[in-house]
Amino acid sequence: MPLRTVIAGSEQLGPLRSVAVRLPDGADAFVVRLPEGGFSAFLNRCPHWNVDLDMGLGEFVDPAIGLIVCRNHGAEFAVDSGLCLHGPCAGDRLCAVPFERDDEGRAVLLTDPW
Repeated sequence: MPLRTVIAGSEQLGPLRSVAVRLPDGADAFVVRLPEGGFSAFLNRCPHWNVDLDMGLGEFVDPAIGLIVCRNHGAEFAVDSGLCLHGPCAGDRLCAVPFERDDEGRAVLLTDPW
């Protein structure tokens, strides 16, 4: 059975806002509120260099362009699918983290217990 990590305050995120989270296994991830109100969730790892996307700043989405941006080298990713649209890893994807919404509208990340 997967572990459930409730993202407190995620129901209050505005469109294209994000929040960083540490998963039970110690991996860093983040949740993005999509423009239509849903969520997406990804590991905080760039597929190009395998480094944190946000450089520890906790900001993942550039609202001016509506894309997730790697602060290390400027790669740009779709907020819904994690597909790299521009940059050195174009065509690659961020690693998605499975999630669901609870009864309060919060994002709940689902991760393996081992």
